[in-house]
Amino acid sequence: LARDIGALSAAGSGLWGDGFSQTSVDRGMVFHGVAFESGFDNYAELFRDGGFDRADVVDFTGIHLDRGKRAMRIDPRYVLTPATTRGHG
Repeated sequence: LARDIGALSAAGSGLWGDGFSQTSVDRGMVFHGVAFESGFDNYAELFRDGGFDRADVVDFTGIHLDRGKRAMRIDPRYVLTPATTRGHG
């Protein structure tokens, strides 16, 4: 799927995805009463392998929207690596 999205995307375009880490799922993550059965700990690699030049995984706490300026700012302290996603680092 990531390769298909990459192949269909215009050069320089961006993609916003929402996902859950396998680590969270393994710890018994429940969302609105539904237990999740699967997740993934390295979405950045998945999308780079799919043809995107850059991929970042960010904890939503570090994303700030400025509606007045129609801009988004990402606090680099909340960019996750596979190790931090798994609770190491």
